[in-house]
Amino acid sequence: PGRKATPEELSQYMSVVGSLAWIGRVCRPEMLVRSSKLQQARNSATVNDLRAANKAVRYAKSHSERGLVFRSGVIDWDGHVVIAVITDASHGDEQDEASGTPYRSQGGRIVALATPNIMSGGVIGLHVIGYASNSLQRVVSSTMQAETYQLQLGVEAGDVLRAAFVDLMGKLDHKQWERTAAEHMQMCWLTDCKSAESALIRPVLGKHSSKRLGMELASLRQCLWRRRGEAIGDAADLDERPTGEERTDHVRWVDTDVMPVDPLTKIMEPEKLLEVLEMNRWDSDQPLASLQKKRVKQAQRKAARRKVVEARESKHVGGDDSATEG
Repeated sequence: PGRKATPEELSQYMSVVGSLAWIGRVCRPEMLVRSSKLQQARNSATVNDLRAANKAVRYAKSHSERGLVFRSGVIDWDGHVVIAVITDASHGDEQDEASGTPYRSQGGRIVALATPNIMSGGVIGLHVIGYASNSLQRVVSSTMQAETYQLQLGVEAGDVLRAAFVDLMGKLDHKQWERTAAEHMQMCWLTDCKSAESALIRPVLGKHSSKRLGMELASLRQCLWRRRGEAIGDAADLDERPTGEERTDHVRWVDTDVMPVDPLTKIMEPEKLLEVLEMNRWDSDQPLASLQKKRVKQAQRKAARRKVVEARESKHVGGDDSATEG
């Protein structure tokens, strides 16, 4: 299994991986993470990698009926349409075989046209326009960093789609495309990283040990505090973020259990992603079972911390008694 591929096998391997990547880019998002992992081994492929490529081909062929579906009646084109940016990242699970760099993070994103209720939650209508799965070039030390960097990439892709859509409406000023696009169309960002969302929406940007992370958060916050007609926003000028029709961008946390981008960060069965692709609908609310599970874990962690504190206090009291007796 660990034997290196021969030049002939490597040539076939790269041909197969290229075909899988093409299929993924055209209409099969769930194939992107598989092809991404195979591409990372392009310079050091082994027999194990050849077997993984064959397995990916069998998977692609066994689900050849999957693709992108655009159902009518999902979005009211004469009404309000919102750009949706959904991002996720797995922290430190990858290794770039070509460079030998370990602890790389895999990021995924979906950019879509959505119904206005995506700002608040519930069952949302979606038309997926773009998607990507990529290994983050920068090795990061925390999940929040990986999630924030991927969110930044997603927002940049959403800005381009928003400008294109506003241009189709004939309302885009090409010299000030970011400002005019944001003026005529809202965008909603969705992440399952609660700490990233909290850092973005709090009135004052907190200090972070990573300067790069602080810069990314500050950049994203300029969009969240921007009002219609403004190029950038400044949290220092407003007591609260703009709401309603005044805001241009909004960020929301969603539960990991309903995150459709998960299959773009790791190899898994893409049930939630398939529902979005096939039915053009997404229930973004946190499931009751997931909430109950989280509460049980929180209670267990509190109990464990309480035991540690009690043990320390007991040890401290015992030490005082011994000192007194001595």
